[in-house]
Amino acid sequence: MSDEHEELAGGPLGTAIGKVKTAVGTLVGDEELEREGRLQTASVDADRTAEAQAEEAEQAREAAALEEARAELEKERAELRAEVEEARQEAQVEQAAVARQAEVERQAAEQERRVREAADRQEAAADRAEDAAEIRHDAAVDDAERLAAAAGQAANQADALENQVDQEEQR
Repeated sequence: MSDEHEELAGGPLGTAIGKVKTAVGTLVGDEELEREGRLQTASVDADRTAEAQAEEAEQAREAAALEEARAELEKERAELRAEVEEARQEAQVEQAAVARQAEVERQAAEQERRVREAADRQEAAADRAEDAAEIRHDAAVDDAERLAAAAGQAANQADALENQVDQEEQR
């Protein structure tokens, strides 16, 4: 019957039963019962120690797993930081390229505006020169017409004078 109690009794109840068996065995002089009580108490203590050690080992495994997870998480954080930094640098490069392109386009537009203004000035100057040439041409044509008319009158006068001279000579 004591074998059944050893198997069934554990924890605080097993310790109490072991102490009772030890005490009863000592009182009645039953060394076997006393030894059984000490063994049951020692067994319960050993079970407690084993459970505590198993719990400590489990906690150590959990702590190791947690530390491993922390290390992996820190590694991932470092990789993410590196990726973010790389993306930031790429964005800066892209932004600088866009700014340079915008500046080139602005300068090209400014140059085109200046060229257009210069062409407009040259065209206006050419128009003015053409207008002046046309005015000079018109004036020259007017002068030529006046000169032609004057030449015609002079020729008429010369003819008239010549006729007069011829008439006077014939007289």
